[in-house]
Amino acid sequence: MDDLRRNLNALSRRASSLSGPVAFEDLFPPEFMRRYTDCKTIDEMFSGLVLESQEDFEKLAVSELDKVVQAKTRFKSWDAMKAKAGEECPKSRSIW
Repeated sequence: MDDLRRNLNALSRRASSLSGPVAFEDLFPPEFMRRYTDCKTIDEMFSGLVLESQEDFEKLAVSELDKVVQAKTRFKSWDAMKAKAGEECPKSRSIW
């Protein structure tokens, strides 16, 4: 879990260089996760994936992310989930 959190935060930091900082925990807070997913946290949602490094996350096909999203959330895609999170996150500035 710690590796996953570090990987997600690293991805968030890289995205923040484009439009401002937003941590995954801020973009996908527990309230958002409870409202729209079957998971309590973003870490829990990705727990079934083998992500041992940032590179693993980057190589992960969007179709794999979409499968997780479709199985564990009310969204049809990872992009739709990120968009909704961005709308609801007061700290976000459309990083996706």
